[in-house]
Amino acid sequence: MIFYSDITVHSELTVGVDNTGYDVKFFGATSGKYMLWDESADRLLLADTTYLALGSGSDMLLYHNDTHGYIVNQKGNFLIQNTADDGDIIFK
Repeated sequence: MIFYSDITVHSELTVGVDNTGYDVKFFGATSGKYMLWDESADRLLLADTTYLALGSGSDMLLYHNDTHGYIVNQKGNFLIQNTADDGDIIFK
């Protein structure tokens, strides 16, 4: 089904059923920018250089540019915290 106007949903939207899902793709305004729920891989995929923005002002960004992965904090301190008893933070 194709809709050529805005759609407003005022209750829960379910795609598929448990253990039988579907791919769901969201496109951005820029060519090649999208987010895909890949049901066969059980993963949320973002196209290269498509940002996962955190914070109401998009103050922290996570992305990959086909060569390198980035975590960019644009405001305040960048904290890494492990609250597990006797747990380590290990960088490899």
